[in-house]
Amino acid sequence: MNWTFDLCGDHLALDFANTVSDRDSAQPVERLPDYRALLGFALQMGLVSDARADALGRAASRDPGAAGRALARAVRLRDGLFELFAAIARGARPSDAALAAINGEMAGLRISDDLELSWATSDDDAGGFLGAVVVAAVRLATDAQARRRVRLCEAPDCVWLFYDSTRNRSRRWCDMRQCGNRMKARRHQARRRGGAQGGSGQKV
Repeated sequence: MNWTFDLCGDHLALDFANTVSDRDSAQPVERLPDYRALLGFALQMGLVSDARADALGRAASRDPGAAGRALARAVRLRDGLFELFAAIARGARPSDAALAAINGEMAGLRISDDLELSWATSDDDAGGFLGAVVVAAVRLATDAQARRRVRLCEAPDCVWLFYDSTRNRSRRWCDMRQCGNRMKARRHQARRRGGAQGGSGQKV
């Protein structure tokens, strides 16, 4: 199955954390069901070139075990990132499990000679491109100013994360066209029902 990923998180680590829809429902939608989908995310985010994605896809066909391990690693990291940044958005302490999932990936981090964080990987590493996600997550989580802009969508049926880049940190929805408009429509309907019942002065 091929996905086109919704990148309304406006940050690599948050968009990766959002690769599950309806996370809190009885039937969450997994958008990384297989290694090909993971490659699709990496390609859409520019983490790999077309040629590199093709090479990794061929390698996955030859060694499905390695591809499966890379996918399991990616999902473990993804879920840890969601727990971490959801806790940050709520002003809560991240769970030990979330921190362990991320700390377990940090062994590949390096400081380059230009004093930038980089990632040590090999060409035959099926999940090597995940390093870019880890670097982005570490930078965001350890920047006190930046992490204050991590938000959870305020729509009650959505738990996607986003980075609020507005000047006054006023963004409320992961996507105004979807969650924002849906919530506005619900409030409008609630006001109309309240008005019909003589409750037009009540705030909704």
